[in-house]
Amino acid sequence: MRKSKIRANDVKWEDVKQAILDYAMENYPEEELRRAYPEYPYSLDGLSDELALKDLIDWFILERVQPSTGKTIAREFAEKPNVSPEVRERIIQMEDMRFGEFEVLGTGRETERGEFRVALRDSDNQLYEVLVPRKDVRKYRKGWTVLGRLHPWESSYRFAGVVRLKGPEPICLEPNLVDELMRLYERSEIQKAESIIVNPSSPLSSVLNKYPGHWVDGICSALGIETRGRKRNKIKEIAIVLNSRKLSEIVNGLPDRCKQALNFILASGV
Repeated sequence: MRKSKIRANDVKWEDVKQAILDYAMENYPEEELRRAYPEYPYSLDGLSDELALKDLIDWFILERVQPSTGKTIAREFAEKPNVSPEVRERIIQMEDMRFGEFEVLGTGRETERGEFRVALRDSDNQLYEVLVPRKDVRKYRKGWTVLGRLHPWESSYRFAGVVRLKGPEPICLEPNLVDELMRLYERSEIQKAESIIVNPSSPLSSVLNKYPGHWVDGICSALGIETRGRKRNKIKEIAIVLNSRKLSEIVNGLPDRCKQALNFILASGV
């Protein structure tokens, strides 16, 4: 059966961005994001690790040109055959990202979709109408300054990545779509780990090679191993430590509940 096209009148902005995120999750492993990090052009100063990662992910999907294709991930998705020309045009518009400080001029009436148009002005007196959800509209107060990125969508604009508001109390806002991406990513990594088949003859290195890079780094940190360098070299160092006498020291230092879990596994013959 032929798939129906994704058409402009059938798809909301949130659905389109979620579809792009799903596409990215399916086609770009975490290692691609790690390699792209040195190219990240914005400042992460003042952001928590979680917000910094979320901002990086949004840049990676909407702005970064992937070396393997010469396109952004958003454009790759837009060129899929089941995306209608109207929606394709709107997605490609998203690449026209505007970054800077914007003065909040005021807020308009609520739209039919329960959003509000926030009027912004940049340093060149260019005016923008940005759609924000009802739950966030009170945070955009007249006279405050917005630091962040926005992109066109239809006749208005949308925010991308983390948005900072400068006023009496600085606020960092993050889009719900990035929260969803993180949940999808964490769920995917857990499912991959649970699918690894282990038996008594399985080499430790073969199991660790299937772990995501940040899990391997976490093991290195716990064992006092340098986290910089190639993944395969770090796995070799982990295997050396865990195959040495230090393993008994590690086991003896575990909390009682962890020792009980190990005893259960050994007793069950898994």
